[in-house]
Amino acid sequence: QLGLGPTEAVTLPQPVSFGRPGDTAAAVSCGSSHTAVVLTSGALLTCGAYDAGGLGQARPSAASAEWPEYEPCDCAKLTSVSVLSPASTPVAAVSAGNLHTLALTRQTHLYAFGAGSWGRLGLGDDNREKPAPTLVKAALHLNITAVSAGFEHSLLLSADGSLYQFGRSGAAYQSTPSPVPGIGPSSGVPVVSVSAGKSFSVACDGGGGVWVWGVMPNGALGLGERDGAKVRSARLPTLVDKLSGRHVIAVAAGHSHIVALASSQLSTAEQMALTQEERFGDVDQDEYDDKPCEICNEKEHPDGSDLAFCDWCNKAFHYACHYPPPP
Repeated sequence: QLGLGPTEAVTLPQPVSFGRPGDTAAAVSCGSSHTAVVLTSGALLTCGAYDAGGLGQARPSAASAEWPEYEPCDCAKLTSVSVLSPASTPVAAVSAGNLHTLALTRQTHLYAFGAGSWGRLGLGDDNREKPAPTLVKAALHLNITAVSAGFEHSLLLSADGSLYQFGRSGAAYQSTPSPVPGIGPSSGVPVVSVSAGKSFSVACDGGGGVWVWGVMPNGALGLGERDGAKVRSARLPTLVDKLSGRHVIAVAAGHSHIVALASSQLSTAEQMALTQEERFGDVDQDEYDDKPCEICNEKEHPDGSDLAFCDWCNKAFHYACHYPPPP
């Protein structure tokens, strides 16, 4: 998914070659195991794991819209998604999710490809995987300006600040774009930025407020505590009061964390940084510093191996303990 060809893990940034001489990248997006790049020409390139068709590099046959002769394969170099031609369907924005990808053209047409389970592609009753970009007809009238692909759900932002979602929501799902209740112009809260995480979503409104909904098991939604326990879920968009006074202009959701970019010029808070008491998330830095390795129960390893924290369980492991050398 690095686009560097067949290679092992890379620990330092390296330039990635792509396209033809003179081609420049306009936007990038990283999924769980694949990467998507939009060029200034409107071309879309992808690389990484095939995983349910998230690369979008298949081509439908002339006889049907299916792909009977397509052989799924991973791609180690950035390769053009040929169905979306820069001449006829130039891409303006892309978002790579877990096993699916959303591409928005300059004509504001939405294309989806990859895993179709849980309705994450927005194609109605057709929940099969799509190894090539497929037009989301239900979004043609929405005037979409931004897209975000999450783990098993998707978000769309329209020009008037309306927000739509489809895909998994807990044990239920929606298979076509539906308005997100409680937020948007009809609720007096037009949205300017949105991002889909693993099982949660985050948005910021035109007034700089941040809204969250969904589930985040580690309690990092930013909604504080209720009855002595971290609030880990919100059924409807809920304002993050702890960020009051800070005018947020953009948000980004990861697998289990959120980043918000605030404007110091537009904010009214005396201090932009949150105090220790106001901060939210899983654990504070002191708890990280004091944690020993789960395997050897020591803070330091004899060979100086680094202590890392698992994204899933938040437990600490020395690299040498977690991946011991062969005997």
